[in-house]
Amino acid sequence: MTTKKIYIGSFGAHLYDDEAEINDPDGDFSGETLQAIRSDGSATFDGDLNVAGDLSVSGDVSVTGSMEASEVKLIPKASSTGAEGTIFYDSDDDHVYVATE
Repeated sequence: MTTKKIYIGSFGAHLYDDEAEINDPDGDFSGETLQAIRSDGSATFDGDLNVAGDLSVSGDVSVTGSMEASEVKLIPKASSTGAEGTIFYDSDDDHVYVATE
């Protein structure tokens, strides 16, 4: 059991156990564990979304706005290996690649 904290605006800290299963009477989240935020709908963020750690997205990802206002920053990767479809930036030759193996 790991107890986690979440703050929403000035409300919190709310504590939850990240190994406990969600108690959902409708069964929409059957077998899933508690997370800071979990929804079966959309989420909208006005401003920056900062993620410390991995970010997993199920579905399409889009960035809107002009290129000056919307950017995707790729952190340089030391190696050109990765799962097929992995997009990475190689700072040695200053190119962006998509892994094919």
